[in-house]
Amino acid sequence: MRKTAIILATLLALASAAFSLYGTETVITEGGSVLTGVIESGLPATISITSSTGDVFTAQRVNIKHIRFGEDRAVTVETFDGNIIVGTLGGVSDVFGLRTSSGDVQSLSVDSIVEIRFEQEAATTAPVTQPTQPTQPTAPPTIQGKDALIQAVLDGYDQRIGSFTAGVDSGLQLGFSMKNGFGAPRFTVGVNGVLFGVALRLYFPASLSRIEHIAEGLVDGGWTDFEALYEETRTESPGMIPYVQLGTDAFVVPHLGAGMLFRLSQTAYFDLGGTLDTLGIPWVSLGVLFFF
Repeated sequence: MRKTAIILATLLALASAAFSLYGTETVITEGGSVLTGVIESGLPATISITSSTGDVFTAQRVNIKHIRFGEDRAVTVETFDGNIIVGTLGGVSDVFGLRTSSGDVQSLSVDSIVEIRFEQEAATTAPVTQPTQPTQPTAPPTIQGKDALIQAVLDGYDQRIGSFTAGVDSGLQLGFSMKNGFGAPRFTVGVNGVLFGVALRLYFPASLSRIEHIAEGLVDGGWTDFEALYEETRTESPGMIPYVQLGTDAFVVPHLGAGMLFRLSQTAYFDLGGTLDTLGIPWVSLGVLFFF
């Protein structure tokens, strides 16, 4: 009995030490889940990022502020000492083990993670980004470069995030959506309880070139902090999003429609549109949609 108590105490002490070393970490998944705890397996103390030029950089976990994930392990890593590294992530497992404050461990596929935010203080030791190759890169992908700043914003904007959608609306009222990193919808599959039908909406938010133009203007105007630049670019992005709609009325009667969303907040949009089914019956979409 005493031996069991000693083992349990040791495990609790190790868990406590892990939380003390790394602090609280927040993991956001593609499905929109927000999980907090400590990644105790799969993410080493030092990670490597390979840039598009083939140069390899390393970052110590204790000095990472956040990691944004793109496709095919593409990442944007921001450190507490003001660096941003853009490239492909290496040296990590396919699955992370996240221990929550309750002691439970959740397994998370790396490919399902959108972002990890690290809450601990910045390290006070040597700089965390060092080339591991003897040759010096011609253009290090750090925060100091204008192009790297803008590319980091574009990487964040081009993310895919799952969303539950509900509306106080005469059109689409309940569904599943996919959003970009700014919270703007890309498409929605849902139902209309008034018309007794289903609907697919394809939205057309601002293009990458439009977002790049906005971010470039902000950087030229003196915005060099990544978090502030990202938020300001999101704020200045177009607040009107056109869409087209395909669906059915009365379960089986096909309809075609179009409309426009007007941004009210980061999650709420005013919806104005209309549809026309094959029987020649029109319908107006009017109300507010929420993308949670």
